[in-house]
Parts: sequence; structure tokens; C-alpha cells
Amino acid sequence: MHYSKIFSTLSIISFIFLFSNLCFSQTYWKTISTPATWNTSAHWQKSTDFGSTWIASGGSYPNSTNDYVYDISGTLACNVSVTVCAVRVPLSKTLTVSTAITLSVTNGASATQSAIYGTVTNSGTLTIGSGITFYNYGTITNSGTLNNNSAGFCVHTDGSYSGTLTNSASKTLNNTGTITTIDTDASTYTATGTDSDIDTDT
Repeated sequence: MHYSKIFSTLSIISFIFLFSNLCFSQTYWKTISTPATWNTSAHWQKSTDFGSTWIASGGSYPNSTNDYVYDISGTLACNVSVTVCAVRVPLSKTLTVSTAITLSVTNGASATQSAIYGTVTNSGTLTIGSGITFYNYGTITNSGTLNNNSAGFCVHTDGSYSGTLTNSASKTLNNTGTITTIDTDASTYTATGTDSDIDTDT
């Protein structure tokens, strides 16, 4: 009986330790130069304590399902194919995905929400993974290929936000998830399918 209690206590401690490692393994990233290019490590700083303290990038850049692009100082060009767990583009800031480049936003160790308040222009491939939340309060323009696999892709046009999602003429939008537009009057419009469900330039 005594040994079983010790075993149970050790099991609980091990679980807490494992859970803590998962929760705190996320790395925040921000650019410190503008214009910035993704694969230039000198343009980045990182934080492992949720943005409380920032350190040099250590010669690396975000490319992991534990990496969260938390802040962009001005403009950022994604010029190398990478994977991150979430992206936040602040108001008046810009993220561009270059031609022949893939930016994948997938669910890693943390279910951090992506939030676009500024501008995202995709000329390559932007893939939104399943099981994540992706909020658009700003402007997203697809001039390449946009793959949405998330049921939590929301375009907000309510309150002080005027989110837009535009699929340029003859470009590809593959929507295997759900894209929901939330309007000022709290009504919603849900799109499933491809180009025809989304605001499309002609």
C-alpha cells in the first residue's frame, strides 16, 4: 500500500513535469528590422518566457511547430519555406509570402491563435492546418495558393474591424475546413468549398 502511494505520487509529478515542458516549450519570435527577410537570423529576436524577455536569435529563425511569430516591426518577407504554430501580424504591419515559397501554420505544442490585424499578401502557398484558430481582422490577399484545413478560420467585419479575404483572379483557394465571416450585426456567413465561396477579384 505504501509503495503504491509512492508510485502514484511519482506518476503525478512526472505528468506535471511533462505537461510543463509541453506548455513552456513554445518560442516567441519578433522581427527587429524593417524590411525583414525570414531567413536572415539577424532580423529576429526570440523569447522562451512568453515575451517577457528577448534574446538574440542565436543564428536561427522560426521554423518549428513550437515557434510563434508574435510581432513584426514593419514588413516581413517570407522568402524560405517554413512551418510555425501561429502568426500574429499587428495593425499597419505586413507579411508577404514570396513566389514558390510555402508558409505552413500548424498546431504544435500550444494551441496559440493566429491573428491578422495588418496585411498578409500571399504569392506562394499559405497553408492553414486543421485544429487551429486563425482570426483575420485585417487584409489577406491570395495571389498564389491558399489551403485552409481549419474549421476555425474567421474573418471579422464586426465592431471596429473590417477584415477581408480576397482571392485574386485565376488563383487557387482550397477550403477543406470552414471559413466564417462575422458581420457587424453579429450575423455569420460560413463558406465551405473553394473559390466561389470567397470574395474573388475578376
